[in-house]
Amino acid sequence: MEPPLISEIISDSFLSVAPDCLLPDAIYQMHKNKTSCIMISEKGKAIGIITESDVVGLFAESFQGACWNELTVSHVMTPGVIAASYDLDVLEAIIIAQGGRIRHIPVTDEKGNLIGVVNQTELVKSLVEYCRQGDLW
Repeated sequence: MEPPLISEIISDSFLSVAPDCLLPDAIYQMHKNKTSCIMISEKGKAIGIITESDVVGLFAESFQGACWNELTVSHVMTPGVIAASYDLDVLEAIIIAQGGRIRHIPVTDEKGNLIGVVNQTELVKSLVEYCRQGDLW
């Protein structure tokens, strides 16, 4: 039995904004949509990510005098995201996530276009189900 592919578990209802989006607007979208990250994309390609952890760090820095109400997401995003191809299997994705200490992995199609996001929780759930089906658990 082969491990499932990322394409079988990705969330295609991810949030994505342009690099010039104002940071407060991006944070509001994250809150409104109850999501833990927002992708920064340009011409369909993932160029960065902002996570809940990033927002907490920014909030802490605001107490040190940093004003971020006028910042765009490109000022604070984590650039150079590590993306995974949609045909990668879950085991390989977990290795990428663990190796890079990543909790959210953008998923791309064969042309490198952003098509979804997979998070650590979804990967672990899929791995557990795979192990149970293969009587490995």
